[in-house]
Amino acid sequence: MQLILLLSLLCQLDLKDLESPTVGCWYHPFFSLKRGEMQHWNDVKNWQRPLPIGGRYDMEDRKIFEHQVRQIRDCGISFLVFDDTNCVDVENGQIDRRIKTWFDYMDALPEKERLLLCIAAGGELNVHNNQGSWLKNVDYLYRQYATRPCYARLEGKPLFLWYIDKDVWPEWTDERWTVRKAYAHHRPESKTGFSWGVRGVPSPDKECMPVMVGWHRPDSPEVFPRNNGEFYQRGWLEVLRHQPRYVLLASWNEHAEACAIEDTTEYRDQYRRLTTGYIAATHHKRLDGFVYTIEGTTDSYKWVKDKPAKATAPRGLRTDIVVPKDYFPR
Repeated sequence: MQLILLLSLLCQLDLKDLESPTVGCWYHPFFSLKRGEMQHWNDVKNWQRPLPIGGRYDMEDRKIFEHQVRQIRDCGISFLVFDDTNCVDVENGQIDRRIKTWFDYMDALPEKERLLLCIAAGGELNVHNNQGSWLKNVDYLYRQYATRPCYARLEGKPLFLWYIDKDVWPEWTDERWTVRKAYAHHRPESKTGFSWGVRGVPSPDKECMPVMVGWHRPDSPEVFPRNNGEFYQRGWLEVLRHQPRYVLLASWNEHAEACAIEDTTEYRDQYRRLTTGYIAATHHKRLDGFVYTIEGTTDSYKWVKDKPAKATAPRGLRTDIVVPKDYFPR
């Protein structure tokens, strides 16, 4: 049994072996069209959020897998973090069931077509302060997912994001995993950038910096408005300046909390296009047809056949890639 486990782990890819910076994105396995499982789509409706362009979807639909995986990969995103932070067995196991479906789908793909997946958990402590339940569920997650071929490794072990917003049992650790603390919004003093989103611009961090499109819940006094892409652009500007090893985006599909990159009826493909352009920019690549604007100026250039041509920033939904003043070589 131990030999089988060892062989399984050796087949997994380590994030440190991927191109730097390696970009990941939070993914929310909440959405279902099954009877009795519509609560999260109801939140999107009740909070008056825009729907995905294709309408509501069920996250256990293979066509949704194929469509989303293709778009996520095309952006340049390499790994997903599944949000299991409300307790592993919440909603009678619905979320865990959807996560398992995604892992089954991804494991069946050829290695070159896979996204790497990992899990963030913590509600057992953060919400319920139940150490016994936490230990039991962490053990379950390790047995169920950590040895899967598509599970993301970091520093030789499966990557596990520990949602620790209330600092319950802060000394907990588990040597089977590479554990990184994940706060609800990045705390500069925490010395970890593997957080869910950020207030304003992310602070410099050599390992990981979080970037967010915006955020708002009706039951929270905090609002991080998108400002037609400016909030997102400001986060990416800090990434371009400080060049961390990893970037973690929030999020692909958190529609209820106004935090989705995925195409919607209101924003169309604005944030997917910004994501694609910025990930390429972190790798010193300019994309044909994209407009680049020098920070703090009105100087914009459209990249055409590997050359910049003077242009104007797009009107309406902004999709220009705002870059630092020293971004273009002289």
